[in-house]
Amino acid sequence: MNKFENVDVLAALEQIMRQNTAFYQNDFEIDKEIIREAAASDKAEDKALLWMSRPSGTYCFRERDVFLKDTRQHNTWRFYGEQTRDIVLAYLVELTVYPIDIMQKVLEEDMEAFGTQWQERTAAGEFETEEAFETAWAQGIIDLVSARVDTIDYLDPQTISVQVTQGDDGLYSIDSNDFSRIDGLIIAY
Repeated sequence: MNKFENVDVLAALEQIMRQNTAFYQNDFEIDKEIIREAAASDKAEDKALLWMSRPSGTYCFRERDVFLKDTRQHNTWRFYGEQTRDIVLAYLVELTVYPIDIMQKVLEEDMEAFGTQWQERTAAGEFETEEAFETAWAQGIIDLVSARVDTIDYLDPQTISVQVTQGDDGLYSIDSNDFSRIDGLIIAY
C-alpha cells in the first residue's frame, strides 16, 4: 500500500481520479466539498473519510456511515467491493482519534480508595473462590468507570495512518493491528 505524507490531498486525489475515472468526473467536485466540510468540522466522526475512485465516478463517505449496516454508504461500499468487476481504488488518508480521559480519572481519583476497600474485603474473607474474587474485581472496575462517564473529557487529538485492505470476501476492512492501535488511543491509560 502506498503512503502519502505532506501532500495536497485534494490535488493527489484529483490525479488518481483523472487516471482511474473515465466518466462522471464531476463527482469529484462533490467529494472536494465533503472533504472541505470535514476539515472544518469540530466533530471527530466527520474527520475520517473513505474515498473511492471507479471507472464511472467517485464517492466520498464518512467512515462511520460506511460501517453502519443498511445505510446508503454501507450498501454502496459493499456493492463495489463484492458485486462489480470495476477497478475500484479506495483510500483512507489519515485518522484522527480524540482520546478520552476516563481511565486516567479513575486511576488518579478513585483507585486508592478502591484499593484500600478491596484489601479490607479480601482480608475479611469475603471471596470464597478465585472466580468470585475476579468477578467482584471486574464489577468494581466497571462501577468506577460507569460513575465517571458523565465527566469524560477529550485529550489532545492523535493522528495515525491505518491500512484499508480488501479481503478474500471482497469486503474492505482495517487491519486488526490498526484496530488495536486505534483502541489504544481512544481510551488513554
